[in-house]
Amino acid sequence: MLPIGSNQSLPSSLTSSNMRARTDLFSAAYDAGEASVTQISAGLVSIPVSGSNHEVTVHFHGTDLDAKLITETLKPLQSITLRPNITPLDSLDMGIEKLQKRYLDGLQKDNEIKDALANYVTPEGMELYDSTSFDLEGKVRDFLELDKKVLLLLGEAGSGKSTFNRYLARSLWEAYTPQANIPIPVFIALSSLNSSNQNRVTTFFESQGFSREQIEELQKKHRFIFILDGYDELEDRHRCFYKDNQLDDWSGAKVIISSRPEYLGSNYQYKFHPPGKRTALQECRLAPFSDETIKRYVEQYKKVHPEWLWHEGQYEETLKHPELKELLGNPFLLKITLSELPELSEKLEADGQRLTRLVIYDQFVKSWFDRSQQRLAAIQLDPKEKEEFKCLESEGFVEHGMGFSKGLALEMYQAGEVVTTYLASAYAPARQTNASVEPDWRKHLLSDVDIKTKLMRLNAPLMSQNKQGVPGKEYRFIHKSLRDYFVARALWEELDVHDKIEFSSWFNRLNIVNDPAVLQFLAERVRQETKLERRLLNVVEQSKGKEGIQFERGAANALTLLVKAGVALSGKGFNGIRVRGANLSYGVFDHTQFQDADLREVIGQGVWLRGANLNGADLEGLELGERPTLKVKNAVRACCYSLDGRWFAVTEGSDIQLYGAEDLEKVHTYSEHEYWVDSVAFSPDGRWLASGSMDNTMKLWNVLGNRYLAHTYVGHTGWVRSVAFSADGQWLASGSADRTIKLWSISGNRSLVHTYVGHRNGVNSVAFLSDGQWLASGGDDNTVKLWSVSGDRILLYTYVRHEEGVYSVAFSADGQWLASGSADRTIKLWSISGDRSLAHTYAGHESDVNSVAFSADGQWLASGSADRTIKLWSISGDRSLAHTYAGHESGVNSVAFSADGRWLASGSNNNTVRLWTVLDANSFVHIRAEYGNKAVSSVAFSADGQWLASGGFDNTVRLWSVSGVCSLVHMYAGHRDRVRSVAFFADGQWLASGSADGAIKLWGISGDRSLAHTYVGHESDVNSVAFSADGRWLASGSYDRTVKLWSILGDRSLSHTYKGHTNKVRSVAFSVDGQWLASGSMDSTVKLWSVLEDHSLVHTYIGHEGIVNSVAFSADGRWLASGSDDSTVKLWYVWGDRTLVRTYVGHEDEVWSVTFSTDGQWLASASWDSTVRTWSVHSGDCLTILRGFVGPVHSVAWQPLSDMAAALLATGGSDKAVRLWRIYHNGNRMDQIILEWASRQEALTVTDALIEKARNLSPQNRALLIQRGAA
Repeated sequence: MLPIGSNQSLPSSLTSSNMRARTDLFSAAYDAGEASVTQISAGLVSIPVSGSNHEVTVHFHGTDLDAKLITETLKPLQSITLRPNITPLDSLDMGIEKLQKRYLDGLQKDNEIKDALANYVTPEGMELYDSTSFDLEGKVRDFLELDKKVLLLLGEAGSGKSTFNRYLARSLWEAYTPQANIPIPVFIALSSLNSSNQNRVTTFFESQGFSREQIEELQKKHRFIFILDGYDELEDRHRCFYKDNQLDDWSGAKVIISSRPEYLGSNYQYKFHPPGKRTALQECRLAPFSDETIKRYVEQYKKVHPEWLWHEGQYEETLKHPELKELLGNPFLLKITLSELPELSEKLEADGQRLTRLVIYDQFVKSWFDRSQQRLAAIQLDPKEKEEFKCLESEGFVEHGMGFSKGLALEMYQAGEVVTTYLASAYAPARQTNASVEPDWRKHLLSDVDIKTKLMRLNAPLMSQNKQGVPGKEYRFIHKSLRDYFVARALWEELDVHDKIEFSSWFNRLNIVNDPAVLQFLAERVRQETKLERRLLNVVEQSKGKEGIQFERGAANALTLLVKAGVALSGKGFNGIRVRGANLSYGVFDHTQFQDADLREVIGQGVWLRGANLNGADLEGLELGERPTLKVKNAVRACCYSLDGRWFAVTEGSDIQLYGAEDLEKVHTYSEHEYWVDSVAFSPDGRWLASGSMDNTMKLWNVLGNRYLAHTYVGHTGWVRSVAFSADGQWLASGSADRTIKLWSISGNRSLVHTYVGHRNGVNSVAFLSDGQWLASGGDDNTVKLWSVSGDRILLYTYVRHEEGVYSVAFSADGQWLASGSADRTIKLWSISGDRSLAHTYAGHESDVNSVAFSADGQWLASGSADRTIKLWSISGDRSLAHTYAGHESGVNSVAFSADGRWLASGSNNNTVRLWTVLDANSFVHIRAEYGNKAVSSVAFSADGQWLASGGFDNTVRLWSVSGVCSLVHMYAGHRDRVRSVAFFADGQWLASGSADGAIKLWGISGDRSLAHTYVGHESDVNSVAFSADGRWLASGSYDRTVKLWSILGDRSLSHTYKGHTNKVRSVAFSVDGQWLASGSMDSTVKLWSVLEDHSLVHTYIGHEGIVNSVAFSADGRWLASGSDDSTVKLWYVWGDRTLVRTYVGHEDEVWSVTFSTDGQWLASASWDSTVRTWSVHSGDCLTILRGFVGPVHSVAWQPLSDMAAALLATGGSDKAVRLWRIYHNGNRMDQIILEWASRQEALTVTDALIEKARNLSPQNRALLIQRGAA
């Protein structure tokens, strides 16, 4: 062997074992090692050798014989010398110092991490359920100063969690000195510790050389900040993480845990806080990069990577592309996009090319292997490597690289590994008979036996590092999302090759049903390539018949994927399929055939099954995410859960019904009150139930045993509207119409203890603070009062900001907030301590707020209103509306959370209690954000049937392609308020929108789809817009009581203003011949105006008894239809005496939209009663009733199809969905209407589904389905 100097020029090699050589030409792809490593080869060899006092690196230039000598002789000696890598520590101070040095040095050794930190920009954070951003570093600093113990940091794949955690740890270590007495930061990559049944924190310190005694001393004498990265990458996520890792043993420790939210499941919080201390947990999430943050990142990236091919201006201009803007909020996607933009920009220029997340990954991995090929071609390889490299080039280097990466990703995924370990010693000849030998895939993919595979591994997007303590190496993809991408790619390519899968196919071996990351990649691919939709349906078909059982898993994967891709599966023949365990949540299966199917353990939350046939299907373990509605004989004035989770009480007139909280079986009826019961409450120990009644009394009932009446409290001179127990069970409070609050003892003689006087009108609600110190009351005098419970029991404070009576008050469990619901339609959130100021006003209800309740975990505030809805509000952040539950047919009087927080109960005047699933961190996954999250006010088809436009309460207009696969094409933004109406120009060139901001905007349909013009002139909201068929005019109707006529061509000026309505104009429409313009108004009339001549008023149609919301002409110009708040549709003659022809009666609430079929045979109407009806124009018969909408339907539009036997009907409403219905007809007979597509699906819909002969359907699920209309 020839010793060499450090300045000599040497050949290099890529050959490696579990030791590695390093040369100046060796690229970043190979620089992932973090421990002592050696590469054995012909070429430069570097051997670091460490003893207890010295570390020496020997350099030499080796030959082929030398390599053999080293392999057989020196390498085993080195392994003995270096084991263990971490020697026991002499002292704690030395250990902490080494911990600091090892961490900071490690950041410089891993090039991917080093690059990520070099590009770091300060990220922003958000609360879990709102979009207001804040400085994340500041939030963490606040957390470190507060009394919270755990910060759960959530973020999607690639959002920058690990980079932020490493930056935070680095910053804290750089500020650390032993003398400063500040906490010690410890970063732990959770997936790197193989300790599923052990304490991971302890395991980490042991791996760093700390003894058990030293760890115990650390726990007692030092304060730590544990930064635990990648909880979602653990296999045992079902465990109680905080408790199992004994984090309470570390005195005063702060814990920061990061995770992807989709891997947490529902009600996950208990896993991360000390037992019984929910308030010790704080949560937030990483916000997508804002425009400003993206700009700073680009500037930083430019500094770190001066080799950019483009100048900065080119990048900034390309990043403005709307398809890119949706993706670049993700830091990882932003980084790889910047590196690939030159080639990606060419894709943008291709006609019809839509850049997606998947396109970015495709381009990134292709570029990775292209660059790897170029690097290999530029360096010197040994003869065998050179020969294999030439072979790889001739066969396709990129394809081989992809193949290796897919193979490794699949094996790791099947093994449940994010990090995989290869132990070379496991394959030593002497150990071949050992039962613990590594699976063959590790030897095949991670050893150096095959040179070609080795070259692919060293050039794949992997990170590797020596495994501490043993002679092995750990491998992981440079980002977990890349592993998921390669898995997804392998699966879709497998599907792409054959019409059917084999039993041994990966798609039939892996379980991807509950993996949102892989499903997202696959769903994007399915939306891009419709052929995959057919292949997936074939896989589902393969599960039928005697041989189908072997394809059960593949079929479950396929059907789940079809649903996630947004494929409507209406009318499919799924008889006899086997899809056990599939996740069909929010899927659309209108009139789908499931007879004799195996649907065991299927998840079907929010699924659409209208008219589906489930007879003979095995529904064992079906999870619907909802519970049966409780129906009682009278209006439900109040309902509540016991704190121990055992009982649920509901008022029913003068009775109280007691149910088991879990099975909802009625247990007992309490019947001693003489008049209606207005309030019920359980004692904290679940022993007692108190009730307050209009008979001016309160009663105390025994919940256990024979459930007797224990006591009647008498003393109020007006009805008792509210009762509440103190947390210690000592007191019972009552609020009454007699303007007083009374405090009663529970034990002993149950006497009156005190009467609080101070309200000027009746008291509607009372509530105790969790520590029993204060009592709150809300009254008809518009105030909330705070009283002391002990001592002299005085009035402490009066909250005065409500404008009408306060109907409900509630304290949060942590004692921080007091909420009040009022007849002024708002909920107010008050601070209890300090200046007791108003923290927030929640607005959104359209009528009185009758009830408010906090969830036990302090995350949610629920409100029930006379507007028939229940709203769920976030308590932290910007305190936004998270969800609206709609379905009650009358006002909501009471809301209550179950003890475990899973369910929200609501009692209504329509004699029902409904039980709703409470949202969790993963609830948004099924909804595509770009599809909109607010009500749809208007829908319209283009004349050629290619496009559908929708206007929404989110101030935007969306353009949908409805020819072929339905998809979102573009979103127009520019209005300052909700869009109330949309209309297409006759030739499809323009799209108009009218808004509550008073403006009409004209948008281009083709090209860049930019804003062409804004019409301004109305003095109030624009409710309706319409184009004339000849393309000359645009009409608009407004709340300013006028109709305006605008020119479309030329200077697009105002041509005429029609005046005559005495109230707001709700709708306008042109006749097909362009001669007439009709308008409907809140003055209950329809007016017919001349367009062609003097623009005069031609006729006023009178007959409606309410607001006219919609007008429409028939295609032949003979008829004019109008829909009104009086629940009717009227048909008027346009010619002759213009009399009323017919009134269509059937809707049960306001009619908001009417439209004719093109041939004039049928009329469709959309109503506030949550239905769409189709009518025979000539007979007046109601032909069909479309149900399944959640809330009012605002708009309906009709479009003929080239198939003369069918037509499309579009609908939009308050449930935020745009839906397309296919109407099958034969001549003048309407045969069937099928839901073909929906932009979103959220509520369980089973109207007319057949379940009579379904097998193994649980009693609760059967009851729920029958209640919702199943037969």
